[in-house]
Amino acid sequence: MNIFANASIRISVNPRKGYCIENTLATSNSSAILTNRNSLLENQVFTALCRVTPEIFYYKTTTGREVDFVWGWSR
Repeated sequence: MNIFANASIRISVNPRKGYCIENTLATSNSSAILTNRNSLLENQVFTALCRVTPEIFYYKTTTGREVDFVWGWSR
């Protein structure tokens, strides 16, 4: 998933976020640190959103906080 930004250079510079297709796949192939309840819930929300819309982004505020899912806006 790419960052939500107007400038294409910002999209290419910021890292992409990756999610797993299924939570059981994530738990069987990851360490216990990566499979806490919060990350599993975030993964589940992402897979549900993928069924609804193909364009999902994340956003970083000017203070460095992160919004996990942004969708439905045209750039």
